[in-house]
Amino acid sequence: MKRAHTILRFSFLTLFCSLFAFDSVTAQQQSVIDSLQKQADRERERVLKSQGPALPRTLLNLLRRQDVIDDLGVDATDLRNRLKGIQSVETEYGKKRSELYKQFDLSKPEESKEYYKQTKELEAELEKNRKEAIEEVLTPEEYKRVLQISVRKMIKSYGLSEILIYSDLREKLSLSDRQLENLRKEAEIIMAEKERRLKKMEAEFDNKVLELLSIQQKLKLQEVVGRTYEHPPNRNASIFSNVKYYEKRIRDEIEKNK
Repeated sequence: MKRAHTILRFSFLTLFCSLFAFDSVTAQQQSVIDSLQKQADRERERVLKSQGPALPRTLLNLLRRQDVIDDLGVDATDLRNRLKGIQSVETEYGKKRSELYKQFDLSKPEESKEYYKQTKELEAELEKNRKEAIEEVLTPEEYKRVLQISVRKMIKSYGLSEILIYSDLREKLSLSDRQLENLRKEAEIIMAEKERRLKKMEAEFDNKVLELLSIQQKLKLQEVVGRTYEHPPNRNASIFSNVKYYEKRIRDEIEKNK
């Protein structure tokens, strides 16, 4: 009886310890996930603030392009005249930054740190002044359209799936976690298929080019390039690369518990 009681007690303690350990691991994983999520959110916010479609400098660069001016249906000279006030804002910023540069010795860490801190403040002030100037010279319809063009430009550069997943469009469209996950999976499939087709097209194009060469020229070319070498995929660098990294680590942590 005593032996049975000891075994029962030992079993209970083992179960208790194992449950405690499981909770401890889960809590630890959750802590890691929370930390990674904060880093991902901070990085996404940083990217949108530095390269988002609604940035005044982005809109201003678009407004200087003839194709955008034509799309807006406005007179180029008239628009440029309206934007002249913004040029004075940028000129003033240039002067302030130049004066700031003269005040610090960038070889000294503390002074360098202060210089970059004040430079960021100047840039934030410039963006604020740019935004006010743009809103002042554009009609609401023109502002709305140039913003639409800016979003389209981002989609063209990085792909619709990426912009939906990582930009502020996911909040505007109220995309669910399930939709985001499906978008990620579909994007990976599409990218793999896109690379496969591109590789096939490049090979076909190269073969057509080679047909234009003589046998001697082909042999000389082979001597120059040597044996086959497979380059890694040459994808455009994503502005959301760091966000993707953190979110992948989050998914990996979740997978450990399954």
